[in-house]
Amino acid sequence: MLNALIRLGLKFRFLRVVIDRLRIRTIANRWLGRFPIERSLPSSNIRYRMRSLDSLLVAREIFAEGAYQGILPLRNITHFADVGCNCGFFTCFLMDALGRKDLFALMLDANPRMVKEANWHIEANGFANVYAVWGVAGAPVGTSLFYLHPDDAGSSHFAELPAGHVTRDQWRRIEAPSLSLETKWRSQFGDQPCDLLKVDIEGSEALFVENEAKFLASVGMVVIEVHHWLVDVAKLERDLDMLSFSLVKVLSTDDKTDVRFYRHRDRDLVKETIPDVVQFKAGGHISGGSHPFGSSTAIVTA
Repeated sequence: MLNALIRLGLKFRFLRVVIDRLRIRTIANRWLGRFPIERSLPSSNIRYRMRSLDSLLVAREIFAEGAYQGILPLRNITHFADVGCNCGFFTCFLMDALGRKDLFALMLDANPRMVKEANWHIEANGFANVYAVWGVAGAPVGTSLFYLHPDDAGSSHFAELPAGHVTRDQWRRIEAPSLSLETKWRSQFGDQPCDLLKVDIEGSEALFVENEAKFLASVGMVVIEVHHWLVDVAKLERDLDMLSFSLVKVLSTDDKTDVRFYRHRDRDLVKETIPDVVQFKAGGHISGGSHPFGSSTAIVTA
């Protein structure tokens, strides 16, 4: 039933409006906050939980629709960073995909509730080398304003949503520490390079690239979500090219966002042949149940 409601909401805009206006989202989030849905990935038994409607959608994108499956296959990955980690699902995906739990990682998010959720996933799965940190990425070091949104994944350094967004703008302003990823990474992992960097920071990606050039020099691959209404995509491409990153492929695209996969030209951590269509079967269970999202095929463009 839950899966059917999610599919209908994704298909019909008027239903999303009704859900928002009747505050069904608020009621559902309160319920899930008390009674979260827990699942595990079948090949690794890595556990993940969903405590809001937004986390249900993010889980669907990553585990059922294979949002990041197009970055595979990977090799020689030992250290990665997740900037804009949300509740930590990308880390669960990557550990599962590579069949290990001992990768070294730094997760960063400016939403303190998401950092709490990320820490739950670290502890629940015994990710002993993964650290979740609260802070804003892309802004000058110090203290920065950050805007929390009812859709956790939409929280941003900028209180601005794309035209036509259904959920009403109920921003809540907070102050958060703005961090240097270069400094934080070095304090945690020393001179160890970052093999893979995932960036999803709702419009701050261009500022991040400008301010973290030193850190990016040690990065082998970058997966970055580009938010069109806030970012000059052409400039971002030029900046990444100047830092020796070449576009491998666009993993997904629509009128609001792209998810792009880049490789540093001086490092070779991804196999040369990446299939254009990845058949991705996803599933999970808890107490013998089945994954609420079924299976799907992830389409990536060359």
